[in-house]
Amino acid sequence: MTIRLGLIGVNNQGQEHIQASQYCSEVSFTAAFDINQQVLKDLRGQYPDIQTYHTAEDFFTAEVDGYVLALPHHVYETIWSDLMSQGKPLLKEKPLGRNLKEAAFFLQACQQHQIPLVTAIQRRTHSSYEYLKGLLTGETITALSATLHLGFDPTEKPANWRGVSLQAGGGALLDSGYHMIDLAFYFLSHFNLIDANVWFNGQLGTAEMLDTDASLVGRSGQTWVRIESRVGGEQKDGRYQKKELIEIQTESDLFEANREWVKRNGEILFECSRRWTDAMVMQLEDFGRMIHTGAFEQPKVWDQVAIMEVVEKAYAIAAQKAPFKGGYDA
Repeated sequence: MTIRLGLIGVNNQGQEHIQASQYCSEVSFTAAFDINQQVLKDLRGQYPDIQTYHTAEDFFTAEVDGYVLALPHHVYETIWSDLMSQGKPLLKEKPLGRNLKEAAFFLQACQQHQIPLVTAIQRRTHSSYEYLKGLLTGETITALSATLHLGFDPTEKPANWRGVSLQAGGGALLDSGYHMIDLAFYFLSHFNLIDANVWFNGQLGTAEMLDTDASLVGRSGQTWVRIESRVGGEQKDGRYQKKELIEIQTESDLFEANREWVKRNGEILFECSRRWTDAMVMQLEDFGRMIHTGAFEQPKVWDQVAIMEVVEKAYAIAAQKAPFKGGYDA
């Protein structure tokens, strides 16, 4: 049985979902919706088997088994009511919302309409982090450090919706930081935030601007947690460098992992491709399996609410420390 999916939002992340579906044997996209006629035309040229729709009204007449939502954050609410009326399982790109109130609203709406909701967090299905998760079975974690530098020039305002605070909801903390908080939850189940700072290009700032850097400190039982998120990163030869690294200290070993390898005490135990496609294939196949069996993993969804609580608390702590109201639009 092939699970038929409808894609809402064909740009960027939506394209990655479609590309990943080409490697899925039991999941396929049969319908796609976007208001941009050009991207739909391009999609038809590349994937003629996918029926495209320019209006939500027409799109929701397509017979599918579930939906993948890959729209910009601020566009969700414009289609949410129509989406809920379909009563079909939903895989939604992170974050669950731009803030805790919005995240809770989306989740409660799905519960009210009895719609299974899954949040797309690709690092949970990336082979290196899955391998590390297996290695840590039975281990006592004493410290966890998660770092993600995107390698973009933080002085350049994003040209799309990510450069508008009200549309994006936040900067580095809500974007790359969200992934690192989720990985911390993946390995530890939960942690309590102790302190946080956010910056805009070196100036302490608040949630009222798009932060370019964020640093969090937390604790889970006896385990210390540190998370660093940056739009830029370290510079080399005048260019910002990408960096992704998870470091986990147990009572006897130091484990390190990124999207290419896993090490224990400096020795490589596992290597893989860093590309997203494999992780997104697993994510789509998991979603398809859930639709087929009706067994959805609710804890993953509730983790997303807890992540938003951490993000919102971090911005609140940062706001108490600095009255800075600047940013790209200052």
